[in-house]
Amino acid sequence: YDNKSTIKTLNLSTDAMQLAMGCDCAGKGAVVLFDVSGAKMRHSWNCDKSIWAVRFSRDAKALAAAGYDMALTLYSTVNFQTLQTIKYTSLGGPAFIWSLEWASDSSRLVLGCWNKQAFIYSFDPKAAESPSEGKAALVQVCNIMRTDRVYAVALDAKGEHCVVAGRDKKIAMYDIDRGEGRT
Repeated sequence: YDNKSTIKTLNLSTDAMQLAMGCDCAGKGAVVLFDVSGAKMRHSWNCDKSIWAVRFSRDAKALAAAGYDMALTLYSTVNFQTLQTIKYTSLGGPAFIWSLEWASDSSRLVLGCWNKQAFIYSFDPKAAESPSEGKAALVQVCNIMRTDRVYAVALDAKGEHCVVAGRDKKIAMYDIDRGEGRT
């Protein structure tokens, strides 16, 4: 991207045709999208703060990004629009975001936040393709409350189970639809 930016996170699309980077640019942030085959930058979005997590949806038409700005932003990699932004609030500590993960089928997205929570969203690709209709592409399904900062999250292929870990030094798996968890 440039020699002044620090790359904080990378994600390669499933077809290996696109690369997303989250950067720290001297205190500001950027999300940068590259065409891998042509080795050219396709687009960049400037952000107020450093970006620590970027993840493509399975079809790579949507790109989720989050970080030090305490917000999740969903971008279109087709027309480069900002599709949705969700802000997070502090619950006694900063609401920085370190981790994002899509289910393999892109039906759900999970986000790990320093505010002691993991947030799970359902994803509507049709809403992402038609943002002018006003329907949100990401809708919160649930949140998982922990005792300390969440650093890492993962989803199974269908987004039915979520694993969360963090500063509390515990790993727990949750059945999202049943609302059950195991440590």
